[in-house]
Amino acid sequence: HGSMDQLRHSYRGIGQASSRMARQFCKVGVVYGGVECLLERERALRDLPNAVYTGCITGSILAFQAGPQAMAFGCMGFAAFSVVIESFMGT
Repeated sequence: HGSMDQLRHSYRGIGQASSRMARQFCKVGVVYGGVECLLERERALRDLPNAVYTGCITGSILAFQAGPQAMAFGCMGFAAFSVVIESFMGT
C-alpha cells in the first residue's frame, strides 16, 4: 500500500503543478494578446515592430513585482522571443 499512496501523492502534485502552470500561461496570453491588440489598433499596423513592442511591454508587466532590472530582462527576453515567433510564423 505504501507505493500506491506514494503514487497517488505524486499524481496529486502533478495535477497541482499543471493547474498552476495553466494559470500562468493564461496570464501571459491575456497580457500579450491585450497589448498586441492595443498596439495594432493605435499604430494601425501589423508588423514586426509590433511584436518587439508587445513582447517588451508584456515582459515588463509580468516582471513588474521583481523590480526594474527584472523588468528590463523581461522586456528583452519577451521581445526577442516575439521576434523569433513572428519571423517563424511569417507576419
